[in-house]
Amino acid sequence: MGGCDILVVKELKRYKMKICQTFEGYVIGVKEDSFVGIVREITDEGILDDLEIEVPIIKVGKKYRELIKEGAVFNWHIGDESEIIFNKQCWSADELAEGKKQAEKISKELNWC
Repeated sequence: MGGCDILVVKELKRYKMKICQTFEGYVIGVKEDSFVGIVREITDEGILDDLEIEVPIIKVGKKYRELIKEGAVFNWHIGDESEIIFNKQCWSADELAEGKKQAEKISKELNWC
């Protein structure tokens, strides 16, 4: 697959970038020169569990840096390049904890592992 041997390759026409994996995540902490987030793979055939990552802020486009704060939602596209795009939507720590609690409850009710 030409330097991209992970899962499905997609092309974002807007960026002319080949995508191997896409993650959706949210920020759980901000440091002086990096942020910590939890990401979940959302590629067509996602196979990874949630991951905790630390990303240098310099890796985020300048127009998105002001959006980096606890609870901020972002997408991370990995392919022939890597790009992190922040959404303007943001969740508080309480909202994130409540959402996780509700998801665990539903998972148990459905007998999912």
